[in-house]
Amino acid sequence: MKFDLAKITLTAGVAVELAFTNNDAGIPHNVGIREVGSTGEPLFNGAHLTGIATIEYGIPALEAGKSYEFFCEIHPNMKGTIELQ
Repeated sequence: MKFDLAKITLTAGVAVELAFTNNDAGIPHNVGIREVGSTGEPLFNGAHLTGIATIEYGIPALEAGKSYEFFCEIHPNMKGTIELQ
């Protein structure tokens, strides 16, 4: 159980639609976004999706100059980095 991408690139200051596909039949996953090192509420926390299925998440604009990561709320070992351009 891992994301197929370890890093995604987004444009700073622009909200985006993110297509997420769960390929694990019968296992729920989701995508959340937080600042690296944050212990508070995530900036975004998508609905849980039990595979095999695809969902479109509306990701809010992320602020330039900060570091972000994406993660699965259900499986904390599933995470990756977000690079802003």
